[in-house]
Amino acid sequence: MGVAVLVSPRHDSQRVSERLGKRHKTIGMWAHQMISLVRRWLPDRPIKLMGDTAYSVLELGLHAKAQQVTLVTTGRVDAVLHEPPPERTRHTIGRPRVVGKRLPALEQVLQDPQTLWQKRTLDWYGQGERVVEMCTGTALWYRYGYDPLPIRWVLTRDPLGKHPPKAIFSTDPAQTAEQIISDFMKRWSLEVTFEEGHAHLGIETQRQWSDLAIERSTPLLFGLYSLVTLFGQVNCTPADLWQHTPSKLRAEKSEYTKQEQHKVANETSRRILPPM
Repeated sequence: MGVAVLVSPRHDSQRVSERLGKRHKTIGMWAHQMISLVRRWLPDRPIKLMGDTAYSVLELGLHAKAQQVTLVTTGRVDAVLHEPPPERTRHTIGRPRVVGKRLPALEQVLQDPQTLWQKRTLDWYGQGERVVEMCTGTALWYRYGYDPLPIRWVLTRDPLGKHPPKAIFSTDPAQTAEQIISDFMKRWSLEVTFEEGHAHLGIETQRQWSDLAIERSTPLLFGLYSLVTLFGQVNCTPADLWQHTPSKLRAEKSEYTKQEQHKVANETSRRILPPM
């Protein structure tokens, strides 16, 4: 299984595009182009695209469906969802309906005390097993002027309340809720890659003034990260690798900082306060 990563400009890209005299492209537009390109390269392969809220665009979902690509993204809790249109009979008059009755927004489903939640134990973002409450359903994602898009939505929440609720959309209604959550969590390895690449290899902190130098250095840094990862996998045990995960390093750094602050406070109090 291969993984393609879409690296796009930051939020100020519109200003950069105007300065360069080029047409501005949003993340959804870049993803639209990437789907067409990857499908042309791999006409017979099943393809899944995982993204955050920036990829939760109806036009992108319709294009992914047309290209036979499954789009799994963080959904909007205020998205307009509808039931399928009612079946027509010989007594039905008028134009065929595109969608049926509008469904409650996912924000209402989340706050409704009558919502039925199912508990599942999942391997949560590489942090071990965790109990998650979820509810799911199918709907038509619709906006005037576009075709309706069949989706399956999933709402997840933490029973302990430590993590905020999350909505996830999939353009494949045949997927189960567990499959959708599992697919979406595959983004975790990419997030770790970007975080560690930024912390240890200086990605996004290059000091080159030439655009060509920046375009050359970023792929080389990602290639270096891949080599370091492979070396670590060959020469280290899983226990050694776990000791150096970003969350572990942050926890150790935080604990070290607290100990240093406590030590400085004690030394300061001894110098200021007279002996008893």
